[in-house]
Amino acid sequence: MKFALFTLLIAFKYQEIEAHGRLLDPPSRSSCWREFPKKCVVEYTDNQQYCGGANVQWEQNKGKCGICGDDWEGPKLYERGGDRYPDFVVRTYESGQVIEVKVELTANQKGWFEFRLCDADYLYEQGLDADHKCLDKNLLKDLDGKSRFMIDPKEFQFKFKLVLPSGLTCKRCVFQWKYHSGNRYGIDPITKEGGRGLGIQEEFYGCSDVTIDSSSTTTKNKFFSTSFKRTTTQPIVTEELTTEEMITIEEITEEIIDEEIPTTTRSISLCSKDGYFPDVSKDCTEYYICKNYVKINQIKCPNDLKFNKELNICDWPSASKCF
Repeated sequence: MKFALFTLLIAFKYQEIEAHGRLLDPPSRSSCWREFPKKCVVEYTDNQQYCGGANVQWEQNKGKCGICGDDWEGPKLYERGGDRYPDFVVRTYESGQVIEVKVELTANQKGWFEFRLCDADYLYEQGLDADHKCLDKNLLKDLDGKSRFMIDPKEFQFKFKLVLPSGLTCKRCVFQWKYHSGNRYGIDPITKEGGRGLGIQEEFYGCSDVTIDSSSTTTKNKFFSTSFKRTTTQPIVTEELTTEEMITIEEITEEIIDEEIPTTTRSISLCSKDGYFPDVSKDCTEYYICKNYVKINQIKCPNDLKFNKELNICDWPSASKCF
């Protein structure tokens, strides 16, 4: 009997911490290293911003959590002043724009997502970060007016089209993803009904730094604003196309937005679609990133890992199929 009870407690504890997820686009402060490895601290457990765990959040901290998923009473590693705070803008949008948001769950425990936005300019002027009060002012909705998105328990990759508030502009806005999981057994505090998904549940958060501009000429791609000057009437295609049908066009004048990339006139690679793709020629030990059909970065996986196309992460070689 004691052994059975011990086994049950272990199983419950495992279930309690099983859910995992991350905000990939706009890349959160804890996950931005996957796209900007030179600007962000590498954190392989970026899918574990869960407020210290359900018991810590709800029993010790009365439901409170840091805006980026840090333990309310612990060090706020990903908030302004924290050891892992990247302090740079990852995306530039337009006021009122419909943006695509991407979330990945590495362990799906049902529940729902919500997304919020804080105009943090006045807070940054005071040396502060966004807070929940500011974030609650803008609960983002999709084109159908929906603000809470129930999770299909069979899915792990999620994309949403969200509408940014019309008239809101900021140099520093904080975009927040909230995941309220729904797989724990508990008791509803109001109805006193018991069951799965009721009572206290594990929550995950991710926050990203973005700029929202009012100009209709805002560059959708943070890195490149390109104009093309062709010496031939047709684009020059590489002899061997990759699986993503990449082409090269010569004599392209680039207006470089990112300060780390010098302004130059050279060839750049275009992609047939946006996303993360393994470099098969490097046996998938490297991957490249395409934004707005432009190859913007090539990244080498650390520690002999290989790029896992199914999860869009650097993974153990045994778990990654190079194709």
